[in-house]
Amino acid sequence: MLNNKNCKSLGQASSKSEDGFTLVEAVVAIFVMTIGLIGTAAAITYALEFGAISRNVSRAKSVIISTFEEMQTLRNAPHLEFRPITDLGAAMPFGVFSMGFTSVSTK
Repeated sequence: MLNNKNCKSLGQASSKSEDGFTLVEAVVAIFVMTIGLIGTAAAITYALEFGAISRNVSRAKSVIISTFEEMQTLRNAPHLEFRPITDLGAAMPFGVFSMGFTSVSTK
């Protein structure tokens, strides 16, 4: 095995390719990693936004299903007739339907 001292003595030039990274190579590597990290951050942001949208849609579906179940229960109730189940609002004698807006958010 020849070392640098032996190479010089034999008239061969030492190899400069094994000296390490150049500044240009380091800057390019940092640039490539920065682009990758920006892409990852964008993907995480998109996932968080989509998660919030999905959560809101699920809550809205829950409210709709709850309202349908309330209507079905009132329809099948034996003590109710068609006359009291009308859209009279607050004038209803026993208030079978929930009035006003139903809050979807838990905040």
